[in-house]
Amino acid sequence: MSALTNVERRIRWAAVFLLAGLVVQGLSLLRVAALSFVVFTTLGLLLLAIGAVIFLFSLLEAGPDDEK
Repeated sequence: MSALTNVERRIRWAAVFLLAGLVVQGLSLLRVAALSFVVFTTLGLLLLAIGAVIFLFSLLEAGPDDEK
């Protein structure tokens, strides 16, 4: 097993945050209540936004590939 680069590690963290956000949003849809909507919009969307930002910054850090 090869060691992960810094970019790959950040992409994995982004995936964890995105998956956690989707799980929170999915679980909040199971119950119809005002608090479920608040959890969906605050915690779920916050986790998705954090995951997206980490992913985009990891792509920016990677930069263009070296041309051969």
